[in-house]
Amino acid sequence: MDQVQNKKPRRKVGQLTLVDTKDQAMAAKSENEDLNLHVSLCEQRYKELEGRLDAMEQRLVKVEDQISNLKKEVATGFGDLKLLLEKQNNARAIQLIATFGTIAVAVIGLLGYIITH
Repeated sequence: MDQVQNKKPRRKVGQLTLVDTKDQAMAAKSENEDLNLHVSLCEQRYKELEGRLDAMEQRLVKVEDQISNLKKEVATGFGDLKLLLEKQNNARAIQLIATFGTIAVAVIGLLGYIITH
């Protein structure tokens, strides 16, 4: 039971395990006194940082791909919308021509009737 109580609290942050400040101070003092220990710890730290940077780079590539796909989808959507509006405008133009044609025929017919009678 005493062994469990003597364990120092540890918490996990990313891939690193941080110990309480007393242990950190002791580790820092040991690292300052031993160059090989310092070099070894720096190597571990740089590997951890490199791993984190690689993970961030992979996430950025995914985000770039998603943005690129979204851009293509928006461009396609706008192209479809443009075609729809053109068709609608063409339909309106045909409708206007037919309406004015009907009115013109009616006016010509009325003028013909007035002239003949």
